[in-house]
Amino acid sequence: DGKMLSSFQSLVKPERDVASMKEIVTYITGFTLESFATAPSLQSLADQVLPYFGDDVILVGHNISFDIQFVEKYFGKIPYNASIDTFPLTQCLVHFAPSYALDVLSEYLQKFQRFGDYWKMHHMSDEKKFHDALYDCICAAVVFLYCVDYVQELARYFPVLQHVSTQVDDIFVSISIVA
Repeated sequence: DGKMLSSFQSLVKPERDVASMKEIVTYITGFTLESFATAPSLQSLADQVLPYFGDDVILVGHNISFDIQFVEKYFGKIPYNASIDTFPLTQCLVHFAPSYALDVLSEYLQKFQRFGDYWKMHHMSDEKKFHDALYDCICAAVVFLYCVDYVQELARYFPVLQHVSTQVDDIFVSISIVA
């Protein structure tokens, strides 16, 4: 039904000196460099991160290969069944978007009632927090739900798509959104 069952978010203390980080990090994320200095180390977070993965999990994200590479760089090979990238999915289903970057795409899709309903269901505020990991995960989830709903609507008009729609319904049980 598209509801978020659980989430986890944490800043991570960089392995290098925080002072060497560029101010661009603050500009892009809104996080101050000082907030990273007191954050937990990446290794101390493994017990909280790794339960979100498993052989029955399907990862969904916007440009998901980047996220998988990032997680595997720091946590090693992670188990998952499959991945779904909303970037090429939206390129196929969302026509005339000014950009397929997650932030631009999410703002563009808000003009559609169905997307707006999912946006509100996930308590997304008007305060934009793009490049915040949890916010981006929820945006990717909302984009995915919108695309699934759109494919299901198309299947009503084009019966050959009903097979795709049925497969999507079957995988909803074990989807993790990663960003």
